[in-house]
This record gives sequence, structure tokens and C-alpha cells, in this order.
Amino acid sequence: MSCTRQLGGMRLHQELISVFLQRPCPVCGGQEGAHGAGVCGPCRLQLGSSFSQVPLPPGVDQAWALGSYGGPLGQLVQQAKFDLDLALADAIGRWMGAAAVGLPPVDLVVPVSAPWWRTLRRGQDLPPRLAGPIGTCLGVPVRQMLRQRACTPQHSKGRDARLALPEDRFVVRCAVPPRILLVDDVQTTGSTLSSCAALLRASGATWVGTCVAVVRVWQGVKIS
Repeated sequence: MSCTRQLGGMRLHQELISVFLQRPCPVCGGQEGAHGAGVCGPCRLQLGSSFSQVPLPPGVDQAWALGSYGGPLGQLVQQAKFDLDLALADAIGRWMGAAAVGLPPVDLVVPVSAPWWRTLRRGQDLPPRLAGPIGTCLGVPVRQMLRQRACTPQHSKGRDARLALPEDRFVVRCAVPPRILLVDDVQTTGSTLSSCAALLRASGATWVGTCVAVVRVWQGVKIS
């Protein structure tokens, strides 16, 4: 069986589970709700419905996040990313799409895609699933135009190790329009988003914004 068929089989399995099996609210563990992936009403109110501006990574014109990594939304992002919870991933994408309606106009939405081998290992790549609803709500195409070279996962790295990652770990696979909105799941130091923005500018972009589900705030840095 090919890698593509294996990945497709895992996704189908998870989708069937999310449709036919009820589960408690993934935030509080209470009764299942109707706000995507079984999130109950009170918990949905805690997750936020609009983007906040966050510290700008170098080379980025504007940056937004839906919530904080340390809050309940951050827990859901981790569950969607590492537990192959596709229903939850798609729910977070819809929440981000609804919040993106008021963002400045762009020509293209670009997810920060993981290397293919990491996508195969996890069974999914979260940023493209988040980017789809954002592109739909903004009425612009979504294109996976950034290919990431092989590198070790960042979620276990400290701040200094993240900042020391090579800036050329991404390559552009097609023509770049003037205005780009980058989409990722988490902004930590901003080094990944900064690397992508620099590459897109060098390839023809004149404005680059970033949009993430959650921001991980380092000591001394606050969300504006």
C-alpha cells in the first residue's frame, strides 16, 4: 500500500469516528456541544471569536492570533495536532475563518506546511487544514507553495534553538503574488514565520501578514 493510500485511510477512519461516535466536550469534559468537535457553549465563549494583534516577527507587516497557547484553545490545538483529531482541526479552522473576515485584503493564503515525512508520521498537517476555511471566508485561493526542507520538530525546542534554525529551510515552489497571508498553528519565537516572510519577499511579495491559531508568549512579551 502506498504512503498516500495509508494517509488517506487514516483520515477516513478518523472522519468516520467523528461522525458516528459522540464524545464529551474536549475542553471541559462535560456534555457534548454543537460548536464544532463537540465543544459546548460555555467553552466556546472562552475560545475567542476574533483575532488579536500579536508581536511582529521580523519581516512581517501584520500578525494575528485567535488565542493564547496557555489557554483552552492552545490545549485544543495540541490535541488536533498530535492526537490526529481531524474534527477538532477543522473546527479550529472554521473559527479562524470566521475571525479572518475583517483582515486586510490579500491575494493568496499560504499555509506553513510541514515536511512530507512529518505529515505522514502524524497522519495530517494542521496548517493546511486551518488555511482552507480562511481562504474560503476571504474569497481567495489557498496554495501550499512553501516546501520545508528536512529538519527536526520544533515543539520540543527552547527559544535559543528555535532562533538558531537555518533561514533557508523553506523553498518557494511557484510564482508569488504581491499580498500573502501566512497561516500556521502556533507562533512561538516567530522564527519560522519570519523565514517564510523573508523568502516570499525575495520572491516578489510586497506585503506579508501572518495568522495563527495561538501565540506562545515568552516572558516579558505581551499580546497587544
